[in-house]
Amino acid sequence: MGWVSRLAVAVVFAVAAFGKFTGRQEAREAVAAFGVPEHRVGIVAWALPCVEAAVAIAVLPSATAVWAGACALILLGVFSALVAVRLARGEHPACACFGTAAAKPIGPGTLVRNALIAAVAGAALWGALARPGLPEALPGVPAWGLAIAAALAGVPVWQGLSLRDLRSRLAEANTPAPPDGLPIGTPAPQFTLPTPDGTTRTLAHWQETGRPLALVFLHPGCGPCRKLAGDLPDALGQRTDGLQVLVVASGTPADNALWATDYGLTDVLVQDHNEVAAQCRLRGTPSTVLLDPSGRIAAPTASGPTASRELLATTIRCPRLKGTA
Repeated sequence: MGWVSRLAVAVVFAVAAFGKFTGRQEAREAVAAFGVPEHRVGIVAWALPCVEAAVAIAVLPSATAVWAGACALILLGVFSALVAVRLARGEHPACACFGTAAAKPIGPGTLVRNALIAAVAGAALWGALARPGLPEALPGVPAWGLAIAAALAGVPVWQGLSLRDLRSRLAEANTPAPPDGLPIGTPAPQFTLPTPDGTTRTLAHWQETGRPLALVFLHPGCGPCRKLAGDLPDALGQRTDGLQVLVVASGTPADNALWATDYGLTDVLVQDHNEVAAQCRLRGTPSTVLLDPSGRIAAPTASGPTASRELLATTIRCPRLKGTA
C-alpha cells in the first residue's frame, strides 16, 4: 500500500506539473487570482510546476521518497489554506491545478479533493518511513521500470481530463454568451481603490456631486485604450449633461501615473487586478459604464473603443438621465 500510494502521488503531481507547463496563461491567471503580487506571478507560475515535477520524480526512489512525501503535504496544506481564505471572503477564482484540462472555480469540493490527495500523500510518507527498502524490495522489478509505469498511468488520467475540458468548451460554444455589463437600473457596485499616487478614493466621492458618471475601464498596455484616453477631452467637450469621467485602470500604479500625465487624466483609480471590472461583468478593455446621478446603470455597457467613444461623445437620451442634459 505504501508503494501504491507513492505511485499515486507521482501520477497526480506529474499530471499537475504537465498541465501547468502546457497551460502557461491559465497558470499565470490562477496564481494572480490567489493573491500573488503581480511582479512575482511569472516566477511563481514557473516555480510551482517545477516543484511538482520534482515531487513526482523524487517520490519514487527510496532515497528521496520521504522528502518528496513531506513536500507534497506542505504544498497541499498551503494551497488548501489559500482556498479556505478565498472561500471565506466569498471569492471563487479559477483553479488551474491541472492546467486548462481542469480549470474551474474553487469551492468546498476543492478542499475535499485536496484532503483526499493529502491522505494519499500521507500514506506515501508513512510507507516510505516504515518500509525504506521499497521499491528495491520488489523482486525483479527495477525502480526505473516502476517509474515508467507510473508515468504511463498518468496518460489516461490526462486524456480523461482533456476530454472533459473539450466537452465543456463545446457546450459553452453552443451557449449564447450573456451581454456585457449589468442590467439598466442596477445599482453600481461600490468600491474603494487607490489613485496612482497612493491616495484612496471611493466611488461615492464622485456620486456626491449629483451628476452622471462614466466609468471608463482602461489598461496602459492596451493600444485601443491609449487611443480612447487621448480622445477623452474632445468627447467630454461635446456633451451637455455635465458628465463626469472616472478612469478605472489596471496595471501598476507607476505605469498609470505616467499614463495619466501623458493624456491629462485627472480622475484615475487603479484596480489590484480586475476586481471592479468583474463586478461590473466586463470582459475586456476598453469598456465604459454609464451611471445616472443616483448611482444606477443608465445605459447598456459600451464594449470596445468605438462604442465607448460614441457613448462619451453623445448626450444620452434615456429615461435615467432626463433632466440632466
